[in-house]
Amino acid sequence: MGFPDISTINFNNINVVSVPKKLRDIAQLYRDGHYEEAGLRLAAFEKLPRQKAAIEAQLAFFGCNFETAIERIMEYYPYLGEWYTGNMWHQTAMALSFSLIRARSQPIAKDCIEYLKALYEGLSEEQLANKGLRYLTFIPQILDRADGKFNSTQKYSPPEAPKSYDELFDGYAQYHKKQLAKLECPPEEDTRTASDMLILIDSSGSTDDFLRLYEMHRKSPELRDWAHIKAARIFMFLGDNDRAAQALMDFATIGWNPLECTDIMPMSMLDADDIFPLISDGILAKIYSGRMKV
Repeated sequence: MGFPDISTINFNNINVVSVPKKLRDIAQLYRDGHYEEAGLRLAAFEKLPRQKAAIEAQLAFFGCNFETAIERIMEYYPYLGEWYTGNMWHQTAMALSFSLIRARSQPIAKDCIEYLKALYEGLSEEQLANKGLRYLTFIPQILDRADGKFNSTQKYSPPEAPKSYDELFDGYAQYHKKQLAKLECPPEEDTRTASDMLILIDSSGSTDDFLRLYEMHRKSPELRDWAHIKAARIFMFLGDNDRAAQALMDFATIGWNPLECTDIMPMSMLDADDIFPLISDGILAKIYSGRMKV
C-alpha cells in the first residue's frame, strides 16, 4: 500500500471526521484487551480507511512491527486534521520518529523520509501558518530524529525552593474542609486527595514527597494519569530507569485514558518527549501483551 499521492491532497478541505459507533465499539474492544474479536471486526469494517489505519498503526507500533507502523501512519499523517486533538498530532509524529529509527535500514523508512521531504517542501507559507495544519510543521523534527538528532523540548527540573508537604497540605486543607471532613481514612490514603496534592507538590514541593505519595497510590485506577508520566520523568532525572519504566508500565496498564475515539493504545505516553530514550522494544511489547485479555 503506497503513501498518499501528494498532488491529490487538498489541505484546504481537511475537516474533523465523526467516528461511527461501529468503529468506536471496535476501539473499545481493543482497549478492553479483546484483540482477537476486535481484529475480526476491524478487518470487516470498510469505511473510514484513515481512521482504521490509525488503529492498525497503534497495534503495529506496540507490537514492534515498525515497518507496518510506518506504512499505516503514512496513510493518515497528511490528514491528521481529521482528528480533534493536537495530542494526536504530536503522538503520531513521535511514534513515526521512533519507527523510522527502528526500521532505518529498511526501504520503507527511506521511502518515508523522501516522501516527508517532498511533502514539506511543497507546502506554502500560508499552509504552514494554518493552525489546523500545524502537524505538518512537525516534519523537520521527525526527519531530524530519524537522522539521530534528538533534542528534547521538555526537561524535568525540580522546584528550586520546594515547600514542605505539611505547608502545602495546610494550604490545600483551607479550601477543601468539607471534602476532607467526609474522609474515612487519613488524607494521604485517599487517592482523590493524593491526586490533588501531587499537583501542588509538582509545582512547589519536593521530588521526595512527590514520589512517596505517588508510590502509595500508583496501583489505583483513580490516580490521575499524568502522575505516572511525571513520576517516570522524575525517576529518569534521578537516574533510576528501572523505576521509571515501571511507572510507564503502570500508566499504560492502569492509568491511561483515551482522548480520541480511535485511541486503543496508550500513545499519550509519547507526549513527554524527555522519556523518549526510556521507550524500548521490550517496554512496548510488555504494554501490548499486558493490556491483552487471555
